Amino acid sequence: MSISQFPPPASPSPASSVRLWRPAAQRNLRNQWLKLSTCRKQWIAACSVGMSHANSLVNSYLSQTFVPLMKFGVLSDMFDIKKKALNKLYKQQSSYRDKLLSSYKEMVAGVVEMVNVSRSMRCYMKSSSGSIIQFSCSKEDSDDAGDCGGITVFSFWNICWRFEKMAEELVEMFKHEVMLKRLLMMELVSLCAEVPQPAKLSWADELYQGEFDDLSKCSLYSMEVSEPIFPILKEDNLCITSVSRTNQPTAEMLHIYLITWAAEVNNDTHSSSGSFSGRSSSACSSTSDCQNNSFDAEELLQIGSRRMELRKEKDLLRESQPHSIELVRSLELHTKSLSETRLEDTARIRTMEKELLSCYKEIDYLRDQLIFRSKEVSYLNEHVHNLECKLAESGNLEEEVNCLREELCLSKSEHLLLLQELESKETELQCSSLSVEKLEETISSLTLESLCEIESMKLDITALEQALGDAMKIQEESIEEKEYLKRIIKEIQFQSQEAEENAKSFEKQNEDLRERIAASEKSIKEFFQSAKARFESENGQQPLNAECFFAQLRHLFPVSSEVRDCFDAIIKRLELSRNITLIDKMEGMGQQIQLHEDLVKRLKEELKQEKLKAKEEAEELTQEMAELRYKMTCLLDEERKRRVCIEQASLQRIAELEAQIKRETNKRSSTEILPLSGL
Repeated sequence: MSISQFPPPASPSPASSVRLWRPAAQRNLRNQWLKLSTCRKQWIAACSVGMSHANSLVNSYLSQTFVPLMKFGVLSDMFDIKKKALNKLYKQQSSYRDKLLSSYKEMVAGVVEMVNVSRSMRCYMKSSSGSIIQFSCSKEDSDDAGDCGGITVFSFWNICWRFEKMAEELVEMFKHEVMLKRLLMMELVSLCAEVPQPAKLSWADELYQGEFDDLSKCSLYSMEVSEPIFPILKEDNLCITSVSRTNQPTAEMLHIYLITWAAEVNNDTHSSSGSFSGRSSSACSSTSDCQNNSFDAEELLQIGSRRMELRKEKDLLRESQPHSIELVRSLELHTKSLSETRLEDTARIRTMEKELLSCYKEIDYLRDQLIFRSKEVSYLNEHVHNLECKLAESGNLEEEVNCLREELCLSKSEHLLLLQELESKETELQCSSLSVEKLEETISSLTLESLCEIESMKLDITALEQALGDAMKIQEESIEEKEYLKRIIKEIQFQSQEAEENAKSFEKQNEDLRERIAASEKSIKEFFQSAKARFESENGQQPLNAECFFAQLRHLFPVSSEVRDCFDAIIKRLELSRNITLIDKMEGMGQQIQLHEDLVKRLKEELKQEKLKAKEEAEELTQEMAELRYKMTCLLDEERKRRVCIEQASLQRIAELEAQIKRETNKRSSTEILPLSGL
């Protein structure tokens, strides 16, 4: 609401109504400025919480982009490890997105409350039938402008041109900043690492239900175009355009977004803190009456000079805003300088937070003083004539006031020192908690690695057991084959023994046959010689007689009856032909004897070859068994050494982690003991 919307100031009220209106207006201004202070605290808290959620959201998004290129080492053997990691990061991103939206909603609610408070600075008279005059913040009479005819509330300042204008300026700063935060929110909420990227939010979309209603209360929603008013910035100053893009921002752009969120470009913290302190000091000046106008005038001059200085600083900041935007653009090209500027910004934010804390303490103290002084004012209004009598003692009162102010300054300095110590201890506690979280993460990663190594060792053991089973099967088969070969060798040896015995018997028979044949050959030769001599005799006087022949033949060797009959037939035919068949039979018997001897030699050679083959196969089997035993012993030794190394490494790592955790606990206990000793 601007000042031009109010009607022109009405005619001055009577003296009684003016005298009653001023305390009511002062009380209303104090209450409204206290409400503005609480809204500002709410804004700062929501902004800091939103900054942490935005940082976590950006980190989870960047981690999703880095997961496909990461090397998990031993964990890569786990089933769908990358997919599980991406799902976990996506859930974290969605939770941080919801938290960031809730923080933005709190900021918008704070701005709406600021707007309502800035419109409630005036004090209106209630229409009542009685003689008691009452006041309220709501307008009931159309002729009542709420400023009691433009009279001053605190010394020389009226509501319209001082307090209400300053409140509107502060609210405008927060309006511009909340629209800039909405622009950053659109980019951060639309972050998505999925390959089929969904459509990004447009400027006309609601970030939460009822957002446009809240923005319309702050005059930040345009009903003509049905979308919120775009922030007053040059196009693409922050690498953001009003039209939604399909490309996702880079890491440098996200870094710039976070810096812009933390910097609060549109909020002039010095002027806002000065405004709140100025309003508090003006509220404190309400305790003085008309006779202390000189003291109030000096204080007002100081406040006016301070306001002029703050306005000059504000103009300088507005003039330097394009230069800061150019610096933000140059930050995209110079990533190294970003870290330095970020450190400077964090230091500046810390100093600003310290100043804000001191301002809050001063405001609380001044609030207590205002309550006390309001009671004194009511008492002084009732006993004005007593104050006129005690003007002579005002000098002593001023000295006491100066002493009290000096004591207040000392207490403030001591309080600031204590606050600084508390902040340092809080930072140390946060660092220790972060280190503990990191240690827990390392312990979890080590446990995962040990579990993976145990699983791999189990797989190796199962493979070794399978290889051992296969080796045992091969050993059993080789033993069975060896036994089978032993049986075959025994059978062959038995057969060879039988063949040797048969050969010996055959040799004996052959020797007997040879002896008989030799004897028979001798007798036959003699017989043939005698027979030849008889057959070749030419006188023919001695006829061939069978009985004489057999007698001679019997004389040589015994002859059976069958042989005798045969020789009878032979002798009968000897006159016609020679005895050629007998010679053929003798030659055939000699050939058979030779064949038997060759067969015996061949059997002996085959027996020797079978024995050599059996010996070679037995030697090969024993060599294979020795090699298998050697391999099994080597594998078992290697596995034992590997397990011993893994156990030693895990024990050493666990000991290091325990020592580190003990150090952290000792540090934490020491940090807890120090503030107690200081107190």
